[in-house]
Amino acid sequence: MIRTTGNPEEAELRPLRIWLALTVALLLILHFGLGFFSLKDKSPTVDEFAHLPAGAFYLKTGDFSLYGKNPPLIKLWCGWTLLAAGAEVQSEERFEAAGDWRPWIYGTQFMRDNAARYHDLFIYGRLPNLVLSACLGLVVFFWAQALFGSRGGLIALLAYAISPNLLAHARLVTPDLGLALFFTLTLFLLWRFFKRPGIALAVLAGISLGLANLTKFTGLLLLPLFVVLFILEIALHPADQRKSFIVRGLAGLMAAFLVALLVINVGYGFRKTPTDIRRMPVSSQFFQGLAASPLSAFSWPAPQDYLEGFDRQQRDVSQGVFPNYLNGRFSQEGWWYYFTYAWLLKTPLALEIALVLALGLWGWSRFRDWRNVVYLWLPAMLLWVVLSFFNHINVGLRYLLPALPLTFIFLGSLGRFRLEPHLYRRVLAVALIGLFLVDSLLAFPHYLAYFNPVFTSRGKARFHLLDSNLDWGQDLKYLKTFMDEQGLKKIKLAYFGHADPKLYGINFEIAADEPTDAPLAVSANLVMGLPYPLTYVDPAVWIQPQTFAWLRDRQPDAQVGYSILIYNLALK
Repeated sequence: MIRTTGNPEEAELRPLRIWLALTVALLLILHFGLGFFSLKDKSPTVDEFAHLPAGAFYLKTGDFSLYGKNPPLIKLWCGWTLLAAGAEVQSEERFEAAGDWRPWIYGTQFMRDNAARYHDLFIYGRLPNLVLSACLGLVVFFWAQALFGSRGGLIALLAYAISPNLLAHARLVTPDLGLALFFTLTLFLLWRFFKRPGIALAVLAGISLGLANLTKFTGLLLLPLFVVLFILEIALHPADQRKSFIVRGLAGLMAAFLVALLVINVGYGFRKTPTDIRRMPVSSQFFQGLAASPLSAFSWPAPQDYLEGFDRQQRDVSQGVFPNYLNGRFSQEGWWYYFTYAWLLKTPLALEIALVLALGLWGWSRFRDWRNVVYLWLPAMLLWVVLSFFNHINVGLRYLLPALPLTFIFLGSLGRFRLEPHLYRRVLAVALIGLFLVDSLLAFPHYLAYFNPVFTSRGKARFHLLDSNLDWGQDLKYLKTFMDEQGLKKIKLAYFGHADPKLYGINFEIAADEPTDAPLAVSANLVMGLPYPLTYVDPAVWIQPQTFAWLRDRQPDAQVGYSILIYNLALK
């Protein structure tokens, strides 16, 4: 009997595949570990405070009107942990008169009802988003590997796994990371579909498109991208194959759109669908025009809660919500260059250099493949254009988060260029990777407050950017640790957030709008003049823009997590 040992080349490749799989697993474990160990001591951020209880409320009642300004998927995905943990979740929501503040008032009630283990419940609630983040890491790896080989896949995954901006939002109960996942996954599936049109890929792309739109309304930008990329593929197809491609492509896109619509309706439990826009209360100019147009003559096959939420988002996008801040100035309109500036200040220098190298080498190389790369750069540029020129909300780089995985995938193109025989190439590669690792690890655990140290120190970051770029209410637990280390029994406090400092053992009085000799802790947002209500005291206190103007140019004695500034330590 003759025994065969299989293909010798396959046997040689097997150890390489095992090594590749282990490396991918280790990078994802590193990403998950950095996320988990940096989230467990962070207090609930401003939006999390409302998102997580709202998710549990949805599951318990089937009512999506609470915090309807965002679609419900991520809130549902994280909110089940509260019910599984036996948290007390009120099913009667009685705050209709509070308007847009309803979710935070409900969140305050949830906090009071679960005061004894409030922080732990948020640890549980954040873990599901870390799972989504690991899934996004896999999408980044597989797409980069398909385009640029295994080395390219690992380069892209490394950039993703320890990116401070991805880690900052991967561990929060907010929809930004979820949108980045489904935005990237939808484009990946669309790219594969246009390479080989088939019903299975069309359905999968439709499911992902529906999930993106159940996560954030920014997912609607994928709709024109489907059309534009399809037209581009038609133009690039050989003439003898064009007709067949058009037929299969159109059929697949129609199937994808119908599946996405079905997914959106499923996500809302088919509640209040279809919708007559003429009878729907509207507040944005966009929907007012829509209601007066012939398009309102028929009922739309989408849930009313979804359309009402989109209407309210359109109102905010066109009018703004809170004052935008940039370089010491406030504006209700915002700045067209805000997101470019924020990206430069909050992206590690090693990644910026690597991206410039990748663009330069791509333009110079004979390996140019614009047909594939357009799936990365066109969506990223569309998102940047919409945010920069058609949006008046400038409160954080997180709005640009879906573009970051696409840039990481493009960085994988560096894997196509051999480092040998030039020693300087290897030295440059090692230097960039080393710089990136050191920069990211030094940011632990304060990823939300990360800033590129070449452009500004985190201690001075408040003079450039505020809000979710720096101070989002995340450092109450670190403030308590600081007080214990300094022997502070009581402190005057003005904290930007909604979680009650007393739940963290902080004995405080609200800081006044005049100089004091007592130890004082004030959030960076409030020092720089961002107005906000302090709802963790009764009655609530509204902090006006100039309340802490007397502290603005004063050097703090210490900083807690870079978001809370400490003064008068020498006088304690």
